[in-house]
Formats: sequence, C-alpha cells, structure tokens
Amino acid sequence: MSAGVPAAAQIAGAYSRPLMMRNGGFFVETEHDVNVVDIQTFSVFVDIRIRTDRDGQVECDPPATSLSDYSLEQLTVLANNHCFAGFSVIDYDIPGYDGHPVCNRLHCFDWAPTSAKRGNNQWRVQPEFEKGGWVELGVAKDEHGQAAYVEHWATIPGSRDGPFLAMRRSTANGALDAMLVVAGSTFGYIVERAQPLLAAEAGGDNGSFQGETAVIVGAEIAKAEAASARGDSEELAKCRARIEGMLDMECSVGRIEQDGSWIIERSTFPWLRGTNWMAPAANARRVVGLDVAGGTAKITTSGAGEDLWEVFENEGVDAATAAQLFGTPATAAAGAGSKL
Repeated sequence: MSAGVPAAAQIAGAYSRPLMMRNGGFFVETEHDVNVVDIQTFSVFVDIRIRTDRDGQVECDPPATSLSDYSLEQLTVLANNHCFAGFSVIDYDIPGYDGHPVCNRLHCFDWAPTSAKRGNNQWRVQPEFEKGGWVELGVAKDEHGQAAYVEHWATIPGSRDGPFLAMRRSTANGALDAMLVVAGSTFGYIVERAQPLLAAEAGGDNGSFQGETAVIVGAEIAKAEAASARGDSEELAKCRARIEGMLDMECSVGRIEQDGSWIIERSTFPWLRGTNWMAPAANARRVVGLDVAGGTAKITTSGAGEDLWEVFENEGVDAATAAQLFGTPATAAAGAGSKL
C-alpha cells in the first residue's frame, strides 16, 4: 500500500462504471450505453470505454481480422472507441480539498490526446466500498459550486486484494510503447499508435491537436468517399491508410483464468474479443519471464522475437504467483517484491 494514504482512500483494483453524470445539459450515461473498465494499481491505470452497440455495427462476413476488413462506415463507428492509460497518485494537499483524497492522473497513452504537453487530470475520491465501490467527483466545479461530473465505480470481483503488477515496454529496439497492468485476476494491455495522432507545430517540438479522434477520422472518411466517387483509387488507398493508422491503437482488457489463459473481454480491436492474449495467433504464444528482484521482464512471442519490459510496480507477485498468472512457461527470479 502506498505510504501515507489511508486504506479507505486506496482504489487499487478493477472496476466497471454503472453511471456517469454531467450537470451541464443534464448528461447521463450508463452501462447500457457504454462498457467501461478501469484497472488501477497503486500508481498506474488502464481505462477502456466501448459503446455497447459497437460490435453489432461492425459485424463482417467473413469476420474481420484487421482494420482493413472494415468498410468506411464501420471505421467511422470504431473511431468512437476510447481508451487511455498512465500514472495516478492519491494525495491530500490539493487546495480547497484539505483532508479529502484527490487522484492526480497523467495520461501517457490516449486515444484522443488534447496536447503533446501532458496535463494533469484531477478528481476527488469518495470511498463507498461497503456499498461495492467508490465515487469519482470532478475537481472542476460548475457555476453552482458542484462537481462538474460524477462517476460511480463498481468493484470487479477478485481485483482489490491483488496481486498488482504494472509493466511498460522498452522502445529501445524500435518496439511500440506499451503498458501491461494486472489487478488480481483482471488485466489491461495498451499499445501506442505507430503514427502519432498529434501534428508537429511549426518552430517547436510540441504537438497541436487537430480535433477529437472521431472528428479527424470523419473528415478523412469524407475525403475517402469523394475519392471513391470520382474513381481515384490511389487517393482512396492513401485515405484508408491514414484512417487505419489513426485507429491502430490496441487496448484490451479481460480476465486471467486458472489455466493461464488471458481472455480478452473488451478491446478497441473487435476481432480480439474472446481470444487469448497469451496466444495472439494460431501458431504464436507469449512466454513471460519476470525478474522479481531486478524489476524487469521479457515477453517472447513465437515468431515475433523478444520485448524487454520495465516493472514499474509489483505488489504480491513472487515466483509462484508469476507462474499462476502467466501459466506454466512463465518464470520469475526470487527476490524483493518491488523495485519501487
């Protein structure tokens, strides 16, 4: 447990979101509209939000196996995916909230980034674990002094007691930035786009946001449809490549089974739902080697080589637990429980 933070304020675990409300315009969104899962360790999180009607709108015959299998209309639907991940810390020294736990979040991965300069996202934590979860109240207030938004979070069974593990992939050898988070028997995995969504500003290294992801994709799809109408196959292909690049950001969450299977339950890539993350392809298998003492890991995928990972957080994962989490092929060196 993080030092100095009372147990009641800790939100490490995995959660679904039954309800979200914004005062402005009396906006209400429930689990019947959007499936939301937030996986949280003591310092790292992964969050995914998928509309409940999405998969029905993107059905294909034969079933899709990549973004290239979808029509332009279906790609428009996928643009409304949402996911983000990064670091979070609960503290008590936020002005105006003395004595109340406030979570500070920094998004390192974001489906719809607003700036290359990562901003801090703050919200107050109201623990209600005796009722099954907790409440998130926006630090920003409306004109009446009330929290601008409220979200209710319900605990996913088997997540709050740990173990907790957070790893980030090294990009030193050209691998895409990625994060893997485990809370009990729930996992989350997110991979950055190969092509950044942010466009470079003239005269500097910062990025300028071009609009919401769905808006950007919508504009590009309009160009693609115009190219198709005039029979310009070359421009159509270029438009599709840009669209697929914008949507090529995997975020998958699911459950860890006792046999070592990691079953994906929600993903920004619909074709991954129900598949085993540990077996990403017919003849491929991920083998995880976790060095508990050194705070590093290696994930070797059949036919795709080996990736190096840094272990940011490890609470309760020793050699025996690692074997349970990752299945028989997994190994873990004996040693201290965390490098943090």
